[in-house]
Amino acid sequence: MDWDPIHKHLAELAVAPNVPDYDAARAAFDLETETSFIGLPDGGGINIAFEAVDRHAAGPEADRVALRWLGRKGDLKDITYRDLASLT
Repeated sequence: MDWDPIHKHLAELAVAPNVPDYDAARAAFDLETETSFIGLPDGGGINIAFEAVDRHAAGPEADRVALRWLGRKGDLKDITYRDLASLT
């Protein structure tokens, strides 16, 4: 099955995206120099589940949309960081 990506301009979006320019952010990202991760105690690595979901669910971003599901028939479901932490 072939899927066509959804392309919209920022002005068309009801909610501003977390990453407005994904391609630029992806090109600039370097895991080795990333400083926004909290990481494990004593520099023991990164718990990606915590970094991606749990730290946001426990903070001021808890009710921000983490995932937006768009159904084929126009259904829409927003899942917040709090919802995602509860579901996982």
